[in-house]
Amino acid sequence: QALDSSGNNNTGTLTNGPTWQQANNCKTGGCLSFDGVDDYVAVSDSSNFTFTSGVTMNFWIKKSNTPINYTFISKSEFPVYSASDSYVYFYIRDNATNSYIGRRFLKTLIEDNNFKMITVTWNGGVLSSGIIFYMNGIPLSTTDYSYGTFSAPRINTNPISMFSTINGLADDPRVYNRALSSAEILTLYNATR
Repeated sequence: QALDSSGNNNTGTLTNGPTWQQANNCKTGGCLSFDGVDDYVAVSDSSNFTFTSGVTMNFWIKKSNTPINYTFISKSEFPVYSASDSYVYFYIRDNATNSYIGRRFLKTLIEDNNFKMITVTWNGGVLSSGIIFYMNGIPLSTTDYSYGTFSAPRINTNPISMFSTINGLADDPRVYNRALSSAEILTLYNATR
């Protein structure tokens, strides 16, 4: 198990064998190693994970450039992932149509086998400009990844999946049901770097 330090009892279930690593290989005491094939962490749905007016997803990651496709954190219609192209994506699906809003950045920024803290926030708005990616507490340059007209997020009761098919180390994943401010994100980075 991966225990929840927030006090909200959102315990993660280690699936298919991710392994704990010693503190000196990690950022915040202990981290998990994933094999890039089928390892992941599952967290059951909770009332804390109803992202109607904002969300923040934050994690430390250390990985190389393989495999091509992987997921960092996903709550079904709220995924942070990489596809078989040059980008890391985050999007939010509309509640009534297949429309979505999203942003993306070049994944070469994180595939150098060094720990990076990645954060994405959404402020609850209907435009992709309300989505901001950060790396090590600093906003990233991103491009729009949207389709159609977005009005409100699609809410679901699916579990959260973390670090699926990632080959590398992951540490201190955090999910908030609001958008952290840039100052809060920088404080978090300085506290865990």
